[in-house]
Amino acid sequence: MRDAVARPLKNAAILRGPVGALAIAGLLAWCAAAGCRNPSPPAAAPNGQGPHVGDGARHGAGAEARAKREAGDARKAPPPLIDIPNVRVHRGVLAGGQPTPAQLQQARDAGYRTIVNTRGPGEPMTDVEPALVAELGMTYVSIPMPRGAGLTRANAEALDRVLATAEGPIMVHCASGNRVGGLFALRAFWIEGKTRQQALAEGARAGMTRIASAVRDAMARSASDPE
Repeated sequence: MRDAVARPLKNAAILRGPVGALAIAGLLAWCAAAGCRNPSPPAAAPNGQGPHVGDGARHGAGAEARAKREAGDARKAPPPLIDIPNVRVHRGVLAGGQPTPAQLQQARDAGYRTIVNTRGPGEPMTDVEPALVAELGMTYVSIPMPRGAGLTRANAEALDRVLATAEGPIMVHCASGNRVGGLFALRAFWIEGKTRQQALAEGARAGMTRIASAVRDAMARSASDPE
């Protein structure tokens, strides 16, 4: 900063001579007292597009966001246990198979606010569950995963949005808990950037069983495998 101030002043005709020298000396003394420093321009990005954020910084930011998300899940109070088939408590969510009407009422009485159903159209209970959940005062969300289908990034993103925004406690179910676990695995892989093995392990913890090979195939077809 001192050099930046002094250069134009030294070249100014009006400040040449003894008077100019005194003015320059005084200004430099003021700059020194104020702690002026030479400004450093930001690093130029390729093609002159402004400061460049390196790949390492982006990956670090992704890992940090994932760690914060998992820490937030860990801080959630465990949801009340409802004895649905293959029941699991996974990252603050109750996961499992199809609840009965009585179990849905039990969920309402226990404080649940959101029910997520991953069963496809035409499967048992899918025609009556939306109205039943609404009548009980809870929010119903459908992420259809018909048998043998639905292992898509779009569905993984839909689950991620629900878990991030819906009022809890949240129950996520299919018929047996198998598809729910598969969807959690795909969310871990595609959305959270976990490796294939880490994501499969998370799916197993959430209830994935028979669908594991199909989930593995869906991951293999993806171009975003972080391994």
